[in-house]
Amino acid sequence: MKLAAKLFVFLVILFFFEKPFGYFISDLNQQRQVDQRLGSMVDLVNNTDLFIVGSSRAANGIVPSIIQSKTRLNTYGMAYSGSNLDFHKSIVSLLFSTERPHYLLLNIDAVEAFIDYEQMIYRKDKLLPFLFNKEILKEFCANSEKNYWLASISWSYRENQNMFNALSYLTDGKETADITNAVNDRGYIPIHSKSESFNSKDSAQVIHFSDLEINPSRVKSFQDILNFCKAKDVKVFVSILPSFNQKVEGLNTFVKSHFVNNEVLIDLSSNSDRSEYFYDRGHLNYTGAQIITNQLAERIKHGI
Repeated sequence: MKLAAKLFVFLVILFFFEKPFGYFISDLNQQRQVDQRLGSMVDLVNNTDLFIVGSSRAANGIVPSIIQSKTRLNTYGMAYSGSNLDFHKSIVSLLFSTERPHYLLLNIDAVEAFIDYEQMIYRKDKLLPFLFNKEILKEFCANSEKNYWLASISWSYRENQNMFNALSYLTDGKETADITNAVNDRGYIPIHSKSESFNSKDSAQVIHFSDLEINPSRVKSFQDILNFCKAKDVKVFVSILPSFNQKVEGLNTFVKSHFVNNEVLIDLSSNSDRSEYFYDRGHLNYTGAQIITNQLAERIKHGI
C-alpha cells in the first residue's frame, strides 16, 4: 500500500508539473524563431486567399505583394528553404484544411523537385517549435518517429526535441536572421546581394528530365497535393521559375501529366539569361523576383 501511495503521489506531482515544464520549453523555442509563420497559421488561413508553397526558390523568387496587387487576392508566402515535396504536402494539408483559402501557387524546382537531393529534405525542424498546435503535432508525428498519442498526453515527451533550442535561446537569444528565415509581413524573403560562388559566365546547360533518377515518393507527394486540392475545391497554379542559363527539357510535360483538375502550369524557366536577376544559378535576387513575379501574376490573374 505504501508503494502504491507513493506512486500515486508521484503521478499527481508529475501531472501538475509536467505540462508547465513542457509548455515552458515550447514557449522558449517559439521565441527563438525568426520565422513565426506557422505560429500564426490560424490567422493566416482565415485571412488569405492564395498561398505560395515551395522551397527557397519560391521563398526568395516570388513576391506575394505583387501577386496581391495584380489579382486582388490576399496572398501570403509559405515557402521554406531546403524543403522537398513531401514537406510541401504537409504544409498544403495544414493550410487548406478549412474552406477559406481558394488558391494554391505551388512552385516546382526545375531539377531537384522529383529527385533525391541532399539539400532538400522534410523540414521537421520547421514544425518542431509549433507542436502546441494540434494539427501541426499530427503532421509532425505522421512524418517522424514520435508517437502522437503519447505526445498528446505528455508535454515533456512532445517537447523533448526542443530542449536544446530552448537552452540556446536562454544563452544566445533569438536565432540569426538570414536569407532562409527573415520573412517579411507577406511571408517573403528578399535577396539584395549576389553569391560569391555565382559565376555569370557559366555556359548554358540543357538537362533532359528523362535522364534524371526520379524518386517515387516525391512524385506521389505531388500527386497527393493535387488530389487533395481537387477534393477541397482549391484552384492550383504550378510554377517553374528560371535558373540562370539552365533549362530542364521535359519537366513541364511530366508535371502536366499528373494534373487532375484543370491546374494551370506557368513555366517561366526560359527567362534565364540575365545574370543581374540572380543571387546564384538557382535563386532569383529581388530585382529578378520582381520581374518574374509580375509575369507570374499576369498569368494567375487570367487563370482565376
